[in-house]
Parts: sequence; C-alpha cells; structure tokens
Amino acid sequence: MASNCISSVKELITCSICHKCFDDPRILPCSHIYCRKCMEQIASANEDQFECPAHDGTLVTKNNVNTLPVHQIMLKLIQLYDSMQSLKQCTNCDYAIAKYACNRCENERFCSKCYQGVHMLRIMQKHQQIPIHDRSSITTSCETHPDEKFRFWCRKCNAVICLHCILFQHKDHDYVLMKEVAEETEIKIHNELKSIQKSLDSRINRVHVLTTEVDNDMDSNIKMVKETMSSLRHMIDDREKTMIQEIIDIETKQKKQIENCKTPLGNQLQCLNLRKAMLDMLLITKDHTKLLKAKEEFDNYLEKTNETLQSLQIPTRIIYHSQGLNQLQQFQEEILQHGQYVERNNPELEKLMKDTGTSDTLYVQNKHLSYQDMKVVADVLRKTPALTHLYLIQNEIGDQGMKDLADALMKNKTLTNLFVQQNRISPEAQQQARETLQMNTKLTVHW
Repeated sequence: MASNCISSVKELITCSICHKCFDDPRILPCSHIYCRKCMEQIASANEDQFECPAHDGTLVTKNNVNTLPVHQIMLKLIQLYDSMQSLKQCTNCDYAIAKYACNRCENERFCSKCYQGVHMLRIMQKHQQIPIHDRSSITTSCETHPDEKFRFWCRKCNAVICLHCILFQHKDHDYVLMKEVAEETEIKIHNELKSIQKSLDSRINRVHVLTTEVDNDMDSNIKMVKETMSSLRHMIDDREKTMIQEIIDIETKQKKQIENCKTPLGNQLQCLNLRKAMLDMLLITKDHTKLLKAKEEFDNYLEKTNETLQSLQIPTRIIYHSQGLNQLQQFQEEILQHGQYVERNNPELEKLMKDTGTSDTLYVQNKHLSYQDMKVVADVLRKTPALTHLYLIQNEIGDQGMKDLADALMKNKTLTNLFVQQNRISPEAQQQARETLQMNTKLTVHW
C-alpha cells in the first residue's frame, strides 16, 4: 500500500511540463496546475501568452501568471512527500535506507549496520528488532512540556496534550488517548472520502452516459434524415443540410451544457485525490499529531464538498426527434415545411400533468410512459409543490427513466411517496436511485 501511495503521490506532485516536482504551483482558471516558471517560460516564447497544454481554451498573459493563486493543498502534499522521504533514512547514520525500528528506541530508525552497532551493548540486548513498516506511531514532544510526549486528546479544546497538560492547563477537561481519536478520525475521513469518491464516480459516469446518448441520438437522427432524403435528393439538398445543421447545433449545445458538469466534477475529483493522498501520507508517517492537527481542515473540506455535491445538478437531457420525415414523400410540394428537429413530447401526459393543479395525488398508471416522458414528469414535480403522492405503476420507465427521475427528486421537499412498481427497473438502477436520493429523507420510493 505504501509503495502504491508514494507512486500515486509522486505522479500528483509532478508538473506535466517540466516533469519535475512542482515549484511554486499555480492554478489556472481551468483548474489545471503548472509551475509558475514553466508557464512564464512558455509565455515568453509565445508572444507573452501561455495556453493551457490541455488545449481547453485557457489563455493567460505572462504578466498575469504571478497573480494566479498558489495551490496550497499541493504545497502541503509536497511537504508531506518530502517528510516521508526523510523517514526512509536511518536516524543514526543519516544516509542509509532504514530497515528496522526498535520497540524501545522511540522514533528511531536503523539500517542493518547501525542497528547491530547500536544494540551491541548488553544493556540493549532486551530491545526487540521490528521491521520498519511495523514500527509504532511517531510520538511528538509537547511544546509546553518538552520532556513529555503528546499521548492524549482534549475533547474540550480539540488539541493534543501530554500528561502534564492534563494535570495543569487541561485539568478537569474530558480527554482520551490520542491513539483512539486518531483511529476514529482515520475511519471517519476514510468513509467520508469514500462517499465523495462514490458520489463523484456516479456523477462522472452519468455525464459520460448522457454525452454518449446525445452522440448516439445525433448519429441515429442524422442517418434517418439522410435515408429519408435520399429518394428526394433533387428537391431537398438544401433542406437536408439545414436539418443536419439544426440537429448538430441543438445536440452540440445540449452536449456542451452536459459537458459543463465535467469541469466542476473534475475539480472535485482532483481535490479528493489530493486529500486522499494527504491522508495516506499522514497514515504512512504514523504521526498522530499531524493527523489530528489536520482534522479540522479535513472536516471543513468534507462539509464544504458534501454541500457542493448536493448543490451540483446534472442537467436533464432533452430528447428530440425528426418530426414529419415519414410524410415527406407524400407532400413533396410542402417538403420545406416538414422535417423539423423538435423536442419529443407526449401531449396526453402533458395535459394530464397540467390538470393536476393543486391536487396532492397524481395517478399516471398504465400509460405506456417511457424514459423520455420522465422529463415532463420532472418538470411538473418542480412546478407543483402541493404534490405528495405520485403513482407511475405499470409503465415502461426503465433504468434510464428512473435515473432521470431520481436526479429531479434530489432536492424535492414535498413529494413523500413515489410508486414505480412494474416499470422494468433493474436492481442495479434501483440501488443507484437510492444512492442519488439518500439526502432526500422525506421521500419513500415503492419498488
């Protein structure tokens, strides 16, 4: 685990321009990170303009490079990485790689030669040799009482303390062993980071699915247009181009709106990887003091990130279709009036939903609703605050429709019961919907 962690951290702290450890890392508006000097050198060779190597359209002038924010988390990660590298060295000779620790020589690390040399004395024979990776946690001296080690955690002051601190400055305060709090903190942060990872993975996957569907629908509709128009090519060349461009414009715009979610999700994933790497480094060092001092920063990050993810909305995809293509051969004189690329709708469903009014219950059972119709349902849920019970039993919503419906209900505060039995929703889609709706504690979904 340690070698994998170090390798992963080394990759994170390496500038993709100079391929060295970041020196004064700066964050571009697109969230990519590079060394300040690397950006300035490239700008000097390109008319004082630096373009992000990711080719995402981000441009920064040479004079503005120094105004870009410093990536503080990256700096902390580099510092932890450097401290981890120092932990590899023997504390006796300061140059050989440490292979052993000692059950009594606190905070000491030894190479093979030094361990034997230090422990040759008879008085040292009772010391037990320990593989370096199995050594005890690092202990740190108390700033107030240098002769004492930090071994406790004051719950009242949220601070690491020593035995003398308990007797004087923290007398009568509630305290526990530092090791216990460190273990609890480790588990808590691990679980929260895992939850954020899962949430990000789900959203990134959703964006990927939506963009793929847009591409597939665009290809499918373009193919339909071309096949239909082929028999009337002499009349409709210009119209075909117009329709294809209309499809491309609409779907590209929609795809762009969906892809706009990638940047914030990518930013959150990047921040998550940095936090995870920081935690791994803290755990490898086995320095509970550093871990507990970082506790508040982790807590703030977890709270802020969870709030950000709750507020981050993946846009609902609009389904379009080529209207009237099957009538073009029958209406050649009117061909220019047909073949519009419009949003797919369900007039019957729209009327039914519109007539709901202020009712708190809506029955839409056995109406052959598909996943495309869930956009209409989602819109009504947003506009009808009085609705508390929605029956969608015996339709054809499917997995995709359930995903769209769950996304629309993440922040709904009024609907208390949703009935979706007999809708061809797989167990996997049900579980994904439960995870999406886990923050909506008022809603009960009946499968």
